Amino acid sequence: MITTGNAKGYDALGRAVLWSSQGQQVMMQWEQQYMHTCVDALRIRRSDRVLEIGFGLAYSATHIQRFRPLLHTIIECDAAVIQDAETFARSHEGVRVKRGTWQSLLPMLSESDQFDCVFFDDYPLPELEELGITQNQTRSLRTRSRWHDFLDAVLPHVAVGGRITGYLARDIDLQRVGCRVETSAVDVKVSDTCEYFPHKTALVPVITVLDRRAAMTPGQDMQGDGDKPAFPHQESSKLLQAESRHRTDG
Repeated sequence: MITTGNAKGYDALGRAVLWSSQGQQVMMQWEQQYMHTCVDALRIRRSDRVLEIGFGLAYSATHIQRFRPLLHTIIECDAAVIQDAETFARSHEGVRVKRGTWQSLLPMLSESDQFDCVFFDDYPLPELEELGITQNQTRSLRTRSRWHDFLDAVLPHVAVGGRITGYLARDIDLQRVGCRVETSAVDVKVSDTCEYFPHKTALVPVITVLDRRAAMTPGQDMQGDGDKPAFPHQESSKLLQAESRHRTDG
C-alpha cells in the first residue's frame, strides 16, 4: 500500500519536520545526530548490502551513503517521501527504492535477497493504522512491539554476520536464537517543539546474526516496555502524546 498523507514543513523554530496526514510529527531535525549514531553502529563496509526501512527526511540514507555500500535498498510507503527517495536514488549509485510497506514487501523477497546491514525506522501512519497494517493482528501492542514483528520478517534476509539497528526509545527484549544483541544509550538534544519524545536519552540497538537459526526462530511474546525500562516515565501531556502515537519505540 502507498499512503499519500505525509508533508514536509518546519516547526516554530524553523527546523525541519515531517508531518502525517493528521498533523502528527513523524520525524524532526533533532533526530539527525541520533540516526547518524545508529548508522555508525552498523559499521558499514563497501561490500555491504544495506536495507533501510523508512526514508523520512533522508538523514539516515545520507549518512549510509557516506560509506558507499555495494547496494542500498530503501523501503518507503508514503507517496511524497517516495518521490524524495527516488530523487535521492538517482544521484547515488547502487540505491534502489521499493514502494510499499515492509509488512507487505519483506515476505515477497526470495531467499537469495540477503542484506548485511539493516536500518529500521518506520512510523505507524494513520492510513495504515486504519487498515490494521501497523499492528500485530493477534497480540496487543502492550505485549509485542513492531520491532518483534519486524525481526520475524527481516531475519530470513539477513546474512550471517549481518547487523540490524534502528530507532528505539524504550528498552525492550530483542534477544533471538542465533543472534547477539547489544544496546547502548546515547544523549539526545530533543527540540522543545517535539511532541513524541519526552526523554533525554535514546537507545542504539545492534542485533548481530551469528547463525542461520535466527531466521527460523520467530520471537516469543515479550513485554513492549521491557523488564527494566530504560527511562522513568512521568505522567505528562507530552508523554501521553508520545505513547498514543506509538512511534517505533517498543
